[in-house]
Amino acid sequence: MLKIRVIPILTFNGFALVKTKQFANPRMVGNAVQAARVYNSRGVDELVFLDIFASEQNRRLNLSLVKDIIKECLMPIGIGGAIASLEDINNLLKIGADKVIIKMKALTDPGLLKRPPMCSEASVLQSP
Repeated sequence: MLKIRVIPILTFNGFALVKTKQFANPRMVGNAVQAARVYNSRGVDELVFLDIFASEQNRRLNLSLVKDIIKECLMPIGIGGAIASLEDINNLLKIGADKVIIKMKALTDPGLLKRPPMCSEASVLQSP
């Protein structure tokens, strides 16, 4: 029998967790680091954090926040949002991300997925 895996996907806007309807009208609902602590204590199988407005707002992913989130978690972590280069991928892998999720850059630079990241044990995922 297959084990059911629990993988919450949390969306944030630079620093705070947000709830949206079809990615519009974001409403702040909490602290990303505290949410990571809660999910860690509940023993989820994996956790995904997506900064859903970083690209739209022309800003970089908040690496300081990502580091704080990763420190709180014992499970694999996937991070996405405003990933624009191989350097961004490598930076996330260096600070402890297990998976890097990219979307728009993969569409405009398909070769990005063909270039190996510095740490080949982690995953680079293209979101649909």
